[in-house]
Amino acid sequence: MRKSIEIFIIFILAFFITSNVFAGEMDVAADSLEYVENCGRINAKGNVVLNWEDKKVYADYVELASDKKIMNACGNVKVEENGSTVYADSVSYNYDDETGDIKETFTRSSTVFMRAKSMKRQGKDTFEMKNVKLSTCDCDDPHTCFRSKYGKLVLNKRVTIYNAVLYAGKIPIFYLPVVTKSLEPDKGFGLNLELKVEPGYTWSGGLSLKNIVLFSFGKTVDGDIKYDYLGRRGEGYGGKIGLSTNKINASVYGYWNDDLIAKKKKWILIPVCFYRLNDLWTIRAFGDFQDANGLHDNFSADGLRPLSLNSKIKHSRCNGSVVMQGSRANLTIFSEHVSNNDKRYGHETESEELPCIRWNLWPRKTFMDIYHHPRFEFRNHYAQHSRENYFYRRTVKLGYVLTKNYILRKGLTLNPTLVVTENWYDWDKNHKNKEKFFTQYYGASNLRFRATNWMYWNVNYAYQRRTKPNCLLNIDYPADDYGIESNDVTLRNIMYLGENITVENKIKYNMLRSRSKPNPQYLPLTTELTWIPKDFITVIAKESQLMRPFKLGSFLLDLKVGELKKAFVNFITIYQNYDDDTGKTYKNDEIKNVFGFGVWLTPKWRLDYNIRTTLPVNFSGMRLNDHEIRLYRDSHCWHLGIAWKIINSAKPDQDISFKFGLKTNMPFSGKSQNNFGYYDPSYDDPSIFYPWEDKDPTGTL
Repeated sequence: MRKSIEIFIIFILAFFITSNVFAGEMDVAADSLEYVENCGRINAKGNVVLNWEDKKVYADYVELASDKKIMNACGNVKVEENGSTVYADSVSYNYDDETGDIKETFTRSSTVFMRAKSMKRQGKDTFEMKNVKLSTCDCDDPHTCFRSKYGKLVLNKRVTIYNAVLYAGKIPIFYLPVVTKSLEPDKGFGLNLELKVEPGYTWSGGLSLKNIVLFSFGKTVDGDIKYDYLGRRGEGYGGKIGLSTNKINASVYGYWNDDLIAKKKKWILIPVCFYRLNDLWTIRAFGDFQDANGLHDNFSADGLRPLSLNSKIKHSRCNGSVVMQGSRANLTIFSEHVSNNDKRYGHETESEELPCIRWNLWPRKTFMDIYHHPRFEFRNHYAQHSRENYFYRRTVKLGYVLTKNYILRKGLTLNPTLVVTENWYDWDKNHKNKEKFFTQYYGASNLRFRATNWMYWNVNYAYQRRTKPNCLLNIDYPADDYGIESNDVTLRNIMYLGENITVENKIKYNMLRSRSKPNPQYLPLTTELTWIPKDFITVIAKESQLMRPFKLGSFLLDLKVGELKKAFVNFITIYQNYDDDTGKTYKNDEIKNVFGFGVWLTPKWRLDYNIRTTLPVNFSGMRLNDHEIRLYRDSHCWHLGIAWKIINSAKPDQDISFKFGLKTNMPFSGKSQNNFGYYDPSYDDPSIFYPWEDKDPTGTL
């Protein structure tokens, strides 16, 4: 009873002392409390909890000195303030000016861990930090971190450090004058970084080193910086910066290299922009400027390939459009310029659209449930028909579409379509026949019949004819195609054999005749089978059969067993001797094969192997194209890849590379495609370090 009275008196005294100090109420709880009367000090020991205003302190020992207005805490100290938590060895706090020192601190937010030798309070929610470590690693001794002698922390808002060095263990990797990061979720200008390094050796080029630093500032600005050194092949520099908000998505990508083997400097520049003015209108722009045939075959750590199908030595293409997309119609105003430049002919404009206007009214139902919609196109077109012949032509097309869906009976539907297009242009490709009008009549009928609950047939017939110039009805019979531009029927058969097997057959009979090709023809009969007997087994087989002459046209077999993120075996074989669209036969008597497997040897080590071969159809001997071995190591804060590739070609080559990446600020998200549909060349392909996560782990198809 006496002991309880003493503790109660100490609480009363402490309350009055701390009330004067803090000008507010303070709660103190501990296993034991001691009041030293001659110096006005309160000592609290064991599971101490101090709670006042918006602050709460936990510690093993706390000393409150009322005369000096100082609170000292030590032993497993934890300070909670404004939703933020700081762990420390000791804390010294001055009540009067709200300043203090915190030693050996550790704090974290949703995106970063912060450690400091000391923190000094400068004001409300603001701290000066000394000997700082900034990391996304939650270990006491982080595997990767930014180190700095000085920094500043604003609780729950931002941390900034100066003259920061990125370390992997004890090895310095990268220097930045300032690193700042927002502590507010989904807000701020925080800097995220990810570094990937790929040293290697190629038999043709010697030692190589590829580097890429990926960065992002919050969720609006991101990009990368590249530097590639390939020994005797030369050097490459590049980078990308992108901006993404709810209204704008834009990026600029550039790369340059001096290819010493080809004795040529190559470069590429690709700006892209998409801007939404409002709910209806958007502005889009794209550019592709390059003197870069095969630029990325040997350069760049992100494994890019040539970005343009244009084979010109120098090539540029830029276009822009204004697009309106409404609930009833869409409008596109488009302009494009394409040019090239080579040593023999100099700079040439290949084509130019200035402008091209397209308007389309969405289908609407009219009488008798018939859907109709008009469409319009105007082109101011300049093009190169041949190197000696250029033409400039204005074209106007006005079309009208009618379609209706008939349900003849259960399981049988008919969808006829009629299109009438009126065409006008002022010049043809030979600068003749000025002011030319002609009409195109297009009709199609699609019949769909569900024979059973697991099979249906689809028959489509299409026919299009063209009238004589400046004549509304008479067919253009004197032309080579007799004025008939299409006349074909297509038959498809689709079967669902159980829950795991799908079979599709397709054949097309082209009845189109011309004076140069008088005979109708069958396009190849194709059969495609998809079989998924188990979740970890997928079989895809596709076969094409030429009808005249009757022989095998092409064959593909794709077999996958296992899971890419665990263990898998993949086999692909391909044979083809014709083009799918035209039926044109090629001299190809070879079968291409790809075999690969991947397996996690341990929870952290991964092995992948791929081999590509070519086999003559007479099985006279198999040729090895290339094979590759990849070994991957996944750690807490970094990943390591080792790849050895042997290439058997006209110029056999080998290369070995070591791929090292730091998980400095994960997750770091890349974008494989812009919102407006263009391929983003600066996207860091995850298959570089995680090849088994790609849809095609072999990289062949």
